[in-house]
Amino acid sequence: MELRFPISLHKEASCVLQLTNRTDDTIAFSTKASRDKYYAQPEEGILPPCSRRYIVVTMRAPEIAPATATQCNDVFLVQSRRVSVSKDDDLVVTPDDIAERLRKLPIGEVVVEEARLPIVYVPLRASPLVSPSRPPSDDFPIRTA
Repeated sequence: MELRFPISLHKEASCVLQLTNRTDDTIAFSTKASRDKYYAQPEEGILPPCSRRYIVVTMRAPEIAPATATQCNDVFLVQSRRVSVSKDDDLVVTPDDIAERLRKLPIGEVVVEEARLPIVYVPLRASPLVSPSRPPSDDFPIRTA
C-alpha cells in the first residue's frame, strides 16, 4: 500500500487513510511524517474494538515540481499498540494519555506495530489516486501480536 498525491504547484493535496481495528482490544495509534511536507488529522488517537477511523493526510503546497512523478523517498509511518483503557490500569486513562504514552515509549519497549507507507507523487492527470496493486475498497488493518 502507498499514499499517492497529485502534484500541483502551490496547491495542497490530500488523501484519506482508513485504519481498521478488527480485534477485541483497544488500539492506540500515532502517525509520523516529515512535518515540513505533510500533516495528518488526527495525528494520533485510539481505535475501540472492531472500529474504523479515517485519517486525512495532506501534502503541503509544493513550491517546485519534482523532476519525475516517482521522485519521492518519503514515507508515512503509522505506529499502533494494544492498550488498556481501564481506570484501574496505570497504563492509560484517556485518549490523550494513550497518545502521550505511545509517543514516549522507550526504545526497545515492547512495541508497537509499525507500517511504513511509501509516498508517491503522481501527475495531476494520472489516475487513480489509489495504488493499482490494491483496490479502493481495501483498508489498512491494525493488528496486534
